[in-house]
Amino acid sequence: MEMRRALQRLSVKKQPCPALGRLGCVLPEASSDVLFDLSLYALFFGTTARQGEVGGEQHLQLQEAGLRRLENSLSSLQNNFINLSFLRLFRAARLIKLLRQGYTIRILLWTFVQSFKALPYVCLLIAMLFFIYAIIGMQVFGNIALDDDTSINRHNNFRTFLQALMLLFRSATGEAWHEIMLSCLSNQACDEHANASECGSDFAYFYFVSFIFLCSFL
Repeated sequence: MEMRRALQRLSVKKQPCPALGRLGCVLPEASSDVLFDLSLYALFFGTTARQGEVGGEQHLQLQEAGLRRLENSLSSLQNNFINLSFLRLFRAARLIKLLRQGYTIRILLWTFVQSFKALPYVCLLIAMLFFIYAIIGMQVFGNIALDDDTSINRHNNFRTFLQALMLLFRSATGEAWHEIMLSCLSNQACDEHANASECGSDFAYFYFVSFIFLCSFL
């Protein structure tokens, strides 16, 4: 209870020193801060001696009290171009300390960290999936004529490996992948350099549906 009362005193911010007589204002405040620090630590260790080992919550209260006192003390000395509000970021350490004390939360955090070990293998599997489907798409749908009125155009096609990867990436994001699939069905016009009269294949149904399913699964 005594420590809580002492910590509540720190929540009251000090009045800024006037422009004139700054030294006469700062010195008494600095002296009072030193005396308050000594009394705070004496109270803390006195409570420790009476009650035994101090828990993590009391350590957190003492650290937060020290940061508040440091911020209030330096605010009287800061210039206009110095902003000491960054000291409040250290209060986030309180949350980290509390998380470390909970056994269940530590298990969840440890499981989350361990899951990153499988991340390279997942990325490798996705790269293999894109590579295989890009090669298949070039072989099956690479001769379809480019038409700006359809989804197979000069910006979206299977002509080259890089363009096939870009088309698959666009399909994986869900951007009109069904329209691309319909533009790759059979009875499509062929490129002028192709030796066939009709291009495309109904294999596009299985090709795109399986690709979207695997991307969603991964």
